[in-house]
Amino acid sequence: MEGAHVMSGLVLEARGVTLRRGAREVLRGVDLDVRRGELVAMMGLSGGGKTTFLRAVAGLEPFDGGTLSVDGVSLTAHAAPPPDVQRSAAVGLRVFDEINATMSELTGVTPTTPAVKATYDQVRQALPTIETVDAFVSAHPVAIAQLAIQYCDALVNDPAARSSYFPGFDFGASPAAAFGPAGRSVVLDALTGRMLATGVATEPEAAGVRSDLDALITRLASCGGSCPAGRTETVVKASCAALLGSAVTLVH
Repeated sequence: MEGAHVMSGLVLEARGVTLRRGAREVLRGVDLDVRRGELVAMMGLSGGGKTTFLRAVAGLEPFDGGTLSVDGVSLTAHAAPPPDVQRSAAVGLRVFDEINATMSELTGVTPTTPAVKATYDQVRQALPTIETVDAFVSAHPVAIAQLAIQYCDALVNDPAARSSYFPGFDFGASPAAAFGPAGRSVVLDALTGRMLATGVATEPEAAGVRSDLDALITRLASCGGSCPAGRTETVVKASCAALLGSAVTLVH
């Protein structure tokens, strides 16, 4: 690291910062002081942890040990970034950390759920890293859909969670019985009520979203008397993922 134009007043102070990804130690005891007005270049081999360290400084990457202070704001190991350093709610594409947090909030499923975390770690490189529409590429919808499927799968597979989310819905019934008028309303009310924001000018009309989901349920539940076991759960998972992974939750 090279520094120049040293001035008094620390804007960044790192002490013993460590970060692991599984068994791999990405950062090991990083110490760094950056003073206000100082120019610092981080140099090293690809994969050496430069970007990971900067993400930790920006509050986007939880770290495992040590301390970080950014312009007087302290970041703690294993903790989410404090409000002062979280991203603003400017209109644009949610980046991958925001997408993950949004899906967790809308489904009530923790991001540390094994299947969810494994999928997130796998697809995070394909998720948006810049909040502009220009940065959105064809790989992003696929990655987001994969993550949405895992969140909805975890929600519906948890008996207690799904009973709370879809109160009164009979997951053990056949699609024809489960998606009668009353059961269908439970699913539609839960999904549109929890996943559609309010007071947002660009938010699609709830009635239109509800109509689209209703049509999707009708198509998926139409298997006559030969529905495979678990079809009702599958229909709810698909309906959940369709809304969760849509631009309704991607754009803010």
